[in-house]
Amino acid sequence: MSAYLISRLSIRDAEAMTRYVAGAPATVAEFGGRYLVRANAATALEGSWDDDRIVVLEFPTREAALAWYHSPAYRELRDLRWSAADAVILLADGAEPGSVLASHRVPMLTRRMQVVTMRKAGRSESGPPGAGGRGPNRITATM
Repeated sequence: MSAYLISRLSIRDAEAMTRYVAGAPATVAEFGGRYLVRANAATALEGSWDDDRIVVLEFPTREAALAWYHSPAYRELRDLRWSAADAVILLADGAEPGSVLASHRVPMLTRRMQVVTMRKAGRSESGPPGAGGRGPNRITATM
């Protein structure tokens, strides 16, 4: 089943983010991932949106997404992003084709959603609980 990484970013250092944006696609492709959304503009239809960028990646499996995120190939770029932006990054399982979930309960994403990281500069890899005032840095919810 496909898995999706959904990122929202508030950029602090545009020059560093430019380097990150140039290098990240090769690492994503190496793990079978692809970009579905990579945009600086998003419109909040409900709630508020005060971030600078949204990115949605699709991977063939949850395991592939996690392997990419924790890989040596991505580590240097991830450290660069951590220094350049505050982010909330979610990992969500896709709905199985033809499932009740896919057709009736929620659009395409997800039975289970997990915050992979919420990173502020100078904090540990997994980040502290409550980073950025956006709740705990690692949650699991079941629908």
